[in-house]
Amino acid sequence: MNPYNPYKITPEELNAFAQTLYNYGVQDDQKRPLSFNINNFRVMGGLVVDLEGEVERAIIDNLYTPIKEGVFYHYTSTDAAINILTEKKIRFHPIIYRFNDSELEQIDSLTNDKSYRIHLANKYFYLSLTDSQISDAEEIAFYQKFGRGDGTRLKIRLTCENDMCRKMNYDVNILNVFSALNDCAKSFGYMKGFMVNQYSRFLAYLLPEGYRDEKETRALYINNLNDVREYWGQLNVDITPELENKFKQKKIDPNTNKQFVEFELGVSDFGYKFEILEVHAPSSEIDKIPTGCYKITSRI
Repeated sequence: MNPYNPYKITPEELNAFAQTLYNYGVQDDQKRPLSFNINNFRVMGGLVVDLEGEVERAIIDNLYTPIKEGVFYHYTSTDAAINILTEKKIRFHPIIYRFNDSELEQIDSLTNDKSYRIHLANKYFYLSLTDSQISDAEEIAFYQKFGRGDGTRLKIRLTCENDMCRKMNYDVNILNVFSALNDCAKSFGYMKGFMVNQYSRFLAYLLPEGYRDEKETRALYINNLNDVREYWGQLNVDITPELENKFKQKKIDPNTNKQFVEFELGVSDFGYKFEILEVHAPSSEIDKIPTGCYKITSRI
């Protein structure tokens, strides 16, 4: 601990945190431990706090590759695909629908507020996409898992003007990274551990190694206007009333009683542009597929 200022960490301690991150692949372009601004870290009641989110950004940017443009597959039921094509909108759902309770509970180790994980899981909405370069066996598995066996595959070109779309990382359990940072802080006498600026996005990337076969890329949306304002501010985006009016309202699917938000196809909508390139549907359903500026092909 810093004998001269109990509210600041020492350079040696900061280097130890950087080395801890390095051990999990969080490093600079030259594959060296990162350099952080020591003035952005404070000690508050025995807790080391990353005030400016430097560690948060470093972990996200190193472990989860940002996607700016790419072609992906989205597997779904044929009814859902028809709805997407008819309404010209695609749905994002809350993260809370993605994880089972036992996985979500792991976030409790990072905060004293046991309702925090539920708040985060409801705040972040997501759309799952998978690689378009897959084997026949993988395609069959994806149809079974996400398309109910007889579903439809949408081939989508995604253009991203934000940094909220990321390639999933299955090699590193993000909670192990936080645990290591906590252990490092405690080794210096900071018994409450280490806290990044926020855990919000990390919950969205909390996937076990067993999901590796999904080859997922995940697009996120923050369904909280105050957080959106903060996010735009960090990106130096001019927050106009017109932009705020475009904030998406949650809707409820009457058939499933589940929440969702919608993104328009073919236009830039909150930094996402989804363009349908191909619809690969069962031959028995081809006649039901709405026509458009995309190819329609038969699965059989």
